[in-house]
Amino acid sequence: MESSENTTSYPYKSVGSREIRLIDIHRDSSGDLHVDIKHCSLDEAPPYEALSYCWGEAKDRALISCNGHQMSIMKSLHEALSQFRATMKENVDRRTIWADAICIDQSNTPERNQQVLLMGEVYRNAQRVIVWLGHADAESCERFEFAVLMLQDNNTLRPGLLADDIGERVMELLSSPWFTRTWVVQEVGLAKEAILYYGSTEITWVGLVELCTKLQSIIGPTARGSLLLMNVFNLEQLRNMFHLSQNGSQIQPYRHLQACRYKFAKDPRDKVYGLIGFFSFAPHGQRFAILPEYQDQNTKQDVYLDFAIKSLQISRNLDILSVPRAPVDDGLPSWAPRWDLEAPVLSRDVWTSRVEYTKRRTIAGTFSYQPEFSADLSRLRLSGHIIDTIEEVGPVCRPPQHEEAVYSKTESLTSVFTVLYDESMKVTRADTTQKYHTGETLLDAHWKTMIAGSFRPEEEHDMRADFTQIRNMAKLNTRLEKLGLHGVKAMSGPRKFLGGFAIILFGGLTNRENRDRFWRRGAYNYPGHDLRSMILNRRFMRTKGGFIGIAPELASAGDSVGVFEGGKVPLLLRPKGDDWELIGDSYVHGIMEQEAFSQEKCKEFWLV
Repeated sequence: MESSENTTSYPYKSVGSREIRLIDIHRDSSGDLHVDIKHCSLDEAPPYEALSYCWGEAKDRALISCNGHQMSIMKSLHEALSQFRATMKENVDRRTIWADAICIDQSNTPERNQQVLLMGEVYRNAQRVIVWLGHADAESCERFEFAVLMLQDNNTLRPGLLADDIGERVMELLSSPWFTRTWVVQEVGLAKEAILYYGSTEITWVGLVELCTKLQSIIGPTARGSLLLMNVFNLEQLRNMFHLSQNGSQIQPYRHLQACRYKFAKDPRDKVYGLIGFFSFAPHGQRFAILPEYQDQNTKQDVYLDFAIKSLQISRNLDILSVPRAPVDDGLPSWAPRWDLEAPVLSRDVWTSRVEYTKRRTIAGTFSYQPEFSADLSRLRLSGHIIDTIEEVGPVCRPPQHEEAVYSKTESLTSVFTVLYDESMKVTRADTTQKYHTGETLLDAHWKTMIAGSFRPEEEHDMRADFTQIRNMAKLNTRLEKLGLHGVKAMSGPRKFLGGFAIILFGGLTNRENRDRFWRRGAYNYPGHDLRSMILNRRFMRTKGGFIGIAPELASAGDSVGVFEGGKVPLLLRPKGDDWELIGDSYVHGIMEQEAFSQEKCKEFWLV
């Protein structure tokens, strides 16, 4: 939870272990805001609403009256409470709300530790969660309300200028910093019902998800819009993960952190503490005992290391080692993930990408894994063996950096695929007629590697056809660049239209069936979307044994490919003195389902 140096004369009284504070907002015709604080048991609390909002800048403050005492609070909180007071029904004289900045004594660290542990229950037990996205003027509210009305009748809206305008109106709301906060995940994820307020406009969370789903299907992804929409879909996915866990599905806690890795928290320790509400309700949640400790001596490295150790001990597998490593060393062991990253895109771990399509067999078969650590907890013992060594790696595939809208539906694919085909095939040597270890052609092995084998057997024929078309598009884009057109991205006006049309016409989509399948699926459902989510910030590799695969950004020639007990995918290691450094997980085509693991060859490896 974000800390605050509130200037307040309110004399907080201590709270019990299961006690919380609530505030009553009073109807008042004057401009002053009056609230009363009351104590109650969390288990016997009266009906209340829990507030979710962004704190904003500490210097932007306003005064309220709290039980007759003056209290200085964040301006954003003052705006939210004022709006909720203004919308009170005429026959209601008070509104009961839980708001962290007032209901928790922010200057009392032991109390913060204790209350943060209860926050998951606070939001789960609330009648509803009310989300304040910030102040919006009348014109902005009207623009958004018009967009909602238009999107509710999806049959009348088609791609074009009107749809783009509607999209921009929705993006104004989605641009609120609230969507980027770590804390909102459990605040909305655990809610029975959530209502979002954008100025005087309101929409339910369920309604917003439906709105964004319709918008995506109409206007397609944009460099800016896709990230904003992703914030909504990502949060909805986490809500669904929580509900699945309530039905008995085992969700590993690190997956929640991984899904929120790009979200913002002012205190980096909150990248863990802000999600512990999920863990306490998940199966075996009580065993995953992460206790908030906001004392200065408890560093973020301590919190992240503690989380990694508990994850390994409870899961008894190596899944957390698949979390992509940060390129910057921050004093943590290579096997303990950093969570305080601001980049919107890292890369997906291989197992998450493949789990829907595999037989769910692990690399190491059914062999159990019991984690073992050195006395100082800095080293982790693995049991396994090295199967190959990387001979060559390709360049890292970076995501597009531009913020403008998509230039055409083909640009987002061709800009990535041109690099992939030109550079990656030099590494995999897939342009030869040579056969691969599996008996298939190297070209087939290449495109399957591009998506980490994430397809079902019945989809192989269509997927091969799809990638043939995309490969042709990439080739044409390269030719356009040689002609000085620099691809679709650099085109404008007529050149953009003609360039995009040329790629469609001559790039292999002239076949009506293929063309219809491309546009019908859209960029999010076309294989290019799976590929980009898998390959972003990764690189192709070839081993000395002739295997090809996908490696993490940190991989280089000479790194060892190993398989280990408790692991589902091959791991890349690098010697470091007498020990080993974890580079990350990998996809190696042809050895992803027990083909290479041998219990007899296993030996001890210590990761540092």
